[in-house]
Amino acid sequence: MKYDDASWHYDSTPEFEDEERWAVAAAHIGVYLKWCLIQGWAGELHTKDEADQAIVEQVQAGNMTGADFLMQQCDGKFTNEDLNDEGNAFTAYYYADIYPEDLESVARDQILSAPESEYDFDTLREILDRQYAEWFAENPLVAPPRVSDPATNSEQPETTKPQTDKPWWKLW
Repeated sequence: MKYDDASWHYDSTPEFEDEERWAVAAAHIGVYLKWCLIQGWAGELHTKDEADQAIVEQVQAGNMTGADFLMQQCDGKFTNEDLNDEGNAFTAYYYADIYPEDLESVARDQILSAPESEYDFDTLREILDRQYAEWFAENPLVAPPRVSDPATNSEQPETTKPQTDKPWWKLW
């Protein structure tokens, strides 16, 4: 299933040089894909060997934009092969119907006019994290939802300790 394709947006971008037009056409897709990769949702296509995993890690570390990843590793096409099952389940629900409005609330006039580097990823990430947590509450999967840790720029599984009135040392 194809979620999006930079070629669908190329003609709607300002008439920059060709390479910059592609970067702008891919930006709104790439910023979402970057969030997905940070979530740990890279599909088997991007995790089958160490070289592929190293490229995913470049995006996760902020050393490569999601748009660059999309253009170089996905031929500009964002498909279900790019994500694992959890990522596809959320993306099928969210990307086409809700993401455009959430992106508009953050990126406003940057959509199809600016490269990904000009998007406010931290604000968008908060929105995406919240949307995922709300979706997960209604559609639990095997994995717990992940929460952003801005201090380390990483995602951690959300864990909660069971509440008990017993001292820690009592096993019964």
